[in-house]
Amino acid sequence: MGKTTVEVQVEKIFKHTRQGSYATRDRYKDSCLMFVRFCASSFKMQNVRNLSDKHIVAFVQSRQRAGSSARMILLRCGTCMIRFSSRGTCCPIIRSCRSSTV
Repeated sequence: MGKTTVEVQVEKIFKHTRQGSYATRDRYKDSCLMFVRFCASSFKMQNVRNLSDKHIVAFVQSRQRAGSSARMILLRCGTCMIRFSSRGTCCPIIRSCRSSTV
């Protein structure tokens, strides 16, 4: 099966990224791909511009049910939200998670 449209969009975003080491970029890319695959399968998302808080909340809840630690969930969500944000700032839900879990 081929890549979804959101996976292709993530690939394009990371193609032009020049921040961090190669290993860091690969880790961030893997985290973002995991997140958009979840959004594509759960919400039929077609465009990363349509990300909203409901997607993040659903992803966090699914990772909690899967037994992931709060720190790992924060890492996965934080990297995606910073990467996808047009202003380069964290969204409010990530700031609230950061203050309550770390």
